[in-house]
Amino acid sequence: RIDYYISGITRGAKGQGTIGIRIDNLRLLFAEWQDNMDPINFVLGHGLAKSREAMFYLSAQMRFSTGRLVQTAHNSYIEFLYDFGLAAFLYFSVYAVLVWTYIKTLRMKFNDEIPRYMAASGLVLVLFVLLYGMTDGIKVPFQISQFGIHGFMTGLIHYYMQKENNFTRV
Repeated sequence: RIDYYISGITRGAKGQGTIGIRIDNLRLLFAEWQDNMDPINFVLGHGLAKSREAMFYLSAQMRFSTGRLVQTAHNSYIEFLYDFGLAAFLYFSVYAVLVWTYIKTLRMKFNDEIPRYMAASGLVLVLFVLLYGMTDGIKVPFQISQFGIHGFMTGLIHYYMQKENNFTRV
């Protein structure tokens, strides 16, 4: 079974493997988004889960060529852009703030290394989520869990910052 996945990578997007289908789905949903563009949809999007509805409809039209029905483009960025328009950037701006906070913490010197370990772990989690979002849809339970983890880590970092109250920049 592993040869199926490896051949999908080595063949590129030419075959009917999962990579080719994902790229086709991404192109279809992006074209659908561009075709139905107006100023309101550009700013506010088409509505909650409308990308999944559009993707299911588009895959039904392609079913004879791929043999598969899908309801996701396997890319969180295009799905959020389709559903929420430019307002989706508010969601992703949280990640920019987290990256900035973690990098700022990594540049500080503490008596205890726990805040720096927390910042490094948080940065790895943010990068994982951002990369994962390019290949699959980020599910709500995962989003809630990872933001809870970030809240815990940043809270712990701030606790140590106040505890020491005499940290210095490196």
